[in-house]
Amino acid sequence: MAKYDFISNRFLKKNKKRSISIILTITFSIALITGILNYGLLYRDMKLEEMYKQTGEYHAIGYNLSSEEIDKINSNFQVEKTGEFKIFDIFKNDSTYLREIRFAWMDQSSLKINKIDVLQGSFPENWNEVLVEEWMAEFLDLKPGDTIDLKGYEKQLVSGIMDNITGSRLRGSGLVITKNENLFDSKKDMFIRINSDNIEKDINTLIMKYDIKDYSINYSLLQYLEERDMFSYPVLLLIILLFFVSTFSIMSIYNMSIIERIKEIGMIRAIGGTKKQIKRIIYKESFLLSMMGIPFGLIIGHLLPYIFGMIFGIDVSLISINKYVVLSVIAMTFLSSFFSSRKSIKTALNLTPIESIKKEQSQEKDRIVKESLMSKIFEKIFGIKGKIAYKNLKRNGKKSSLTIFSMALMVTLFITFSFVIKSMNASFVTSQYVKGDYEIIDESRIEKPGFTMEQIEGLYDIKNIEEIKLMKKTVVQFPYEELQIPDIYKSNAKQIKEDGKDYFLLYSDIYGYSEKMIKEMEDFLVSGSIDLSIMREGKYVLIPQSYSENNQVSVNDTITIYKNGEKIEFLVAGIYNKIPYTFSYHNIGERLIISNETFSDLFSDDRYKKIIIDTDGTIDEKEMIIVLSQFASKVSGGEIVSFKEESEKLENQVRIISFIGNSVIISILLLSIFSLSNTINTNILLRMREFGSMRALGLDKKGLKKLISIEGISFGLIASFWGLIFGSLFGTFWFVLMRVTQDAFLVFEVPYLYLILTPLGVVLLGFLITTISILKVKNKPIIEMIRNNE
Repeated sequence: MAKYDFISNRFLKKNKKRSISIILTITFSIALITGILNYGLLYRDMKLEEMYKQTGEYHAIGYNLSSEEIDKINSNFQVEKTGEFKIFDIFKNDSTYLREIRFAWMDQSSLKINKIDVLQGSFPENWNEVLVEEWMAEFLDLKPGDTIDLKGYEKQLVSGIMDNITGSRLRGSGLVITKNENLFDSKKDMFIRINSDNIEKDINTLIMKYDIKDYSINYSLLQYLEERDMFSYPVLLLIILLFFVSTFSIMSIYNMSIIERIKEIGMIRAIGGTKKQIKRIIYKESFLLSMMGIPFGLIIGHLLPYIFGMIFGIDVSLISINKYVVLSVIAMTFLSSFFSSRKSIKTALNLTPIESIKKEQSQEKDRIVKESLMSKIFEKIFGIKGKIAYKNLKRNGKKSSLTIFSMALMVTLFITFSFVIKSMNASFVTSQYVKGDYEIIDESRIEKPGFTMEQIEGLYDIKNIEEIKLMKKTVVQFPYEELQIPDIYKSNAKQIKEDGKDYFLLYSDIYGYSEKMIKEMEDFLVSGSIDLSIMREGKYVLIPQSYSENNQVSVNDTITIYKNGEKIEFLVAGIYNKIPYTFSYHNIGERLIISNETFSDLFSDDRYKKIIIDTDGTIDEKEMIIVLSQFASKVSGGEIVSFKEESEKLENQVRIISFIGNSVIISILLLSIFSLSNTINTNILLRMREFGSMRALGLDKKGLKKLISIEGISFGLIASFWGLIFGSLFGTFWFVLMRVTQDAFLVFEVPYLYLILTPLGVVLLGFLITTISILKVKNKPIIEMIRNNE
C-alpha cells in the first residue's frame, strides 16, 4: 500500500501563507490563554505577598520560650520555618506623631518572615547597629550613618532605613531592630510557620504537644489562605469562555484550510488513497502545525506578565513558569487540533473523489432563499444590493454561519469582560467593611481594654466630627451538638451535659450595638422586628440565619450561652442574613448582637472595642489621622482605619484588574481580527465561481465590491445582535456567581459604553476585512473566476 505521509509536508510548503496563518492563529490562541492564566497566578501571588507584608509569613507566635523549647519546635518535621525575636524595651515619647519606640531584637529569619526590606543603607552587621522604620526616620530626621539615643543603652548607629510595618505609623509606635541579642537575657519569642494541608488544626496540635502556654495565632493569614484556596466558579467560567474562543479560532481556520484543498484531497482518493490514509495526512498536518505554534505561543504568553510587571512596577521575582499552566495549554492545543482534524476529515470524506475534484462540496449555493423580513430590512437599508447580500449569506449557509459565529464569540467575550471590569467599584467595596470615614478599633483580643466613655467624650469636641457610633465585643461559649461541628474543633471544645444531652462549647462573639446601629439592622432581618426599647431593656438577641436554619430556632425562641461558666439565656428578637458591623477577626462560633445597654448589664463592661466616625467632609486628612491616632494610643492595641486610605489601596488593585481585563479584551480583538480575516478571506475565495457568475450577468467591479462590503457589514450586525445578548447573559451570570459563591462585594453596573462601541467596532471590522479581501478577486477575468474556484 502506498504511503502519502509526505504529502502533509508538501501541503504545508505549497500553501505557505495558509500554513503561516494557521500557525499564527494557534500561536495567538496559546499566548492568550497562557497570558491570562499567568496574569491570574501573578495577581494571586501579589495578593499573597501583600498579605504576608501585612501579617507576616508565619502561622503562630510562641512567647517566652526557652532554648530547649525552641530546639524541640525546630526539630518538628512539620515546622517549615521559624524566626526568633524579642521586643525587650519600650520608650514613651511625648510627640503626638511618635508616641513610643519599641526596641527589638530579630534574627535574620524573622526579618525575612516579616518581609522587612531595607530602603536605604543595609541590615545591621555589628552589635551597635540598628534598623529604623522609614516614617520614624523621617520624623526624627535620621539617615544611615546617624546615631539614635535610646535611654539606658549606648548610642545606636543607624545602619539602614526599613520599610514601614503595617499599622505602626497610625498607632504612632515606631520599631527599632538590633542584631545584638546580648542586650537582653530573658526568654525569646518565636515566629512559627508549618507545612500542612490543615494549618489551623496542626498548629493547635503543635502548641498543645509542646505545651506552649503563651501564644497567638495569625488568624488573619489563616482566614485569607482558606478563602484563597476556595474553588472559584466565576474564574472557571471566564477561563472556559477563553478556552472556547481560542479553540474555535483554531478549529475554524483549520477547517477552512481543508475545505480550500478539497480538490487536492479528491485527487489523492482518485489515485487510490484510502480514507484511513487521508485521515493520517490530516492528523499529521494538524500535529505539525500545533508543534510549530506551541513554543511561540508559550513564550509570548509568559512574556506578557513581565511586560505587565514592568508597567506597574511589580516585583518580577513573583513571576514564574507554572508547569500546570504549560501542560494545560499544550493539552488544550492538541485537543482542539484533534477535534479540528476530525471535523475536517468529515468534511473531506463526505464527498466522492469526483465531487471533490469538481469542488462541488456543497449544494448550499443552489438553495432557493425565500423572501423574509430580514431581507426586506436589508433592502430598506442598503437597497437592492442589501437584499442580494443578505440572500447570499443565507445561501452560503455553513460558511456564513461560521463567520458570524466567530464574530459573535468575540462580541460575547468583549461584553462579558466589560461586565467584570465595570462591577469592580473600589469605594463600594471599601464601604462594605469600613463603615465610617474613620474607624478606631481595639483588636488586641484581650478581654477588658477598649475605650471608656470618658475617653470617647473628647472626640465629640472635634468640630469636624458629625456622628459617632459605638460597638462593644466580648467572647462567650456557645453550645453545639456533636454532629453540628467539625471534628477538628472538638479537641479544643469543652464538653457539657445539658437536659440529658451532650454539648460542645465553642468560643463565639457577642457584639454590643449602639442605638443607630441596631436600627440599621432592620434592613438585614429575614425574620422578626426590632423594638429599640425592648432591645435596650431585656435579654433580647439577634442571631444569624445560618444558625436559625441549622437548629430550627425561630423568633421568640430561647437560646443559651455561657460566660465564665455562667449560663445566660436570651430571647430571639430577630434573625439576620448579613452583619454590617463586625471585626476583622472573630471566633469560629456564632456572632450574636445585643444592645450596648444589655451588654453593660450582663457583663458589667462599659468599654467600647470599635468607634465608627463620620465627618462633615471638610477635614484635613493628615491632621485628622494624627488626632485620631493620638486617641487610639490610649489603648495598647488601638488602631485607626481611614476609609480614604483603604479605598485608595483598593483602587490601585482595581486598576491592575482593569488593566488585566482590558489586556484580555485587546488580545481577543487581535486574535479575532486575525482569525476572522482568514475565515472571511477563505469564504470569498471559495465563492469565486459565484462572483464570476454575477459579473457575467452584468455586475461591475464597483458593484461587486459594494455587494461584498454589505455582506461584511451584515456579518457584523448579526454577530453583534447575538453577541450582545449572550455577552450580557454571561456577564450577569458571572456577577451572580461572584455574589453567591464568593460573597463578593460588587456593584452591578451595565457597561453602556462597551455595549454601544462594541457593535460599531464589529460592524466596521466586518466591513474592512471584506473590503480588503475582495481586492484579491475583483480584478480577475470573469472566465477565470467561473472556471476556477481558487
